[in-house]
Amino acid sequence: MRDDRGEVVSLPRVPQRIVTLMPALAESVCALGACTRLVGTDRFANWPASVLALPKLGGMDDVSLEALVRLKPTWCCSAARLACCRAWWLWAYR
Repeated sequence: MRDDRGEVVSLPRVPQRIVTLMPALAESVCALGACTRLVGTDRFANWPASVLALPKLGGMDDVSLEALVRLKPTWCCSAARLACCRAWWLWAYR
């Protein structure tokens, strides 16, 4: 598949531990039936109610990379401008 920057993304396996860094992305993951795979979200995610109990990693401009790495996600969903997810991707799948 292609991401929102037009780069080809292929997953070596089905993501089991997902982090979302935008509220709409948490909602989308849950709407797709994968809410139980969420392990962390941004501080603003509040729907469905189950995401309120998840660790919060910050907002668009202050994501905690340390907290992100501690969660050991196998997929990180964010806006294209968040370089932290790109850096995480390169580290996780090196």
